[in-house]
Amino acid sequence: MRKLKLYLETTVFNRFFEPGRDYYGDTHLLFDQIAAGLFEAYTSQYVIDEPIRD
Repeated sequence: MRKLKLYLETTVFNRFFEPGRDYYGDTHLLFDQIAAGLFEAYTSQYVIDEPIRD
């Protein structure tokens, strides 16, 4: 069976690092599932190059 490919945009990473945001727990679960090999995750160079906000 083929893995579902997911495109992760900026908001997904923001939710991962901000405990007070909606879906924080769900986002961590998603990253755990990606790490376990259940999904293939992709992002763009734009997301990688985006400046970090304080």
